[in-house]
Amino acid sequence: MEQDELDKLAKTYIKNGIYDGTAVQTFIRKFFSTKANNNTRYDYAPYFTALKNLDAKLYGILERFWEDWLTFKIGNPPQESQTMLETFVGEIKEWKKTKP
Repeated sequence: MEQDELDKLAKTYIKNGIYDGTAVQTFIRKFFSTKANNNTRYDYAPYFTALKNLDAKLYGILERFWEDWLTFKIGNPPQESQTMLETFVGEIKEWKKTKP
């Protein structure tokens, strides 16, 4: 995540009151790729704050899934990951219903 990418995302996320599908996909992709980056020399906190400010509800859904996924261990019952995924997809669907 670079500042120019964040600026572009903020400008394109909502156009004329309508959420841009590509921008939403970019939001999700950038959230997960930045969370997965283990470069400790780089402070991503300002970017996460900006994403949260852009769409707190979506950010919360992604953050909950990320935290749940961190607790999952290989060998856990398959139902556990299935439940996590079903919850995540359900929350995304509910979020989507409220967007023009």
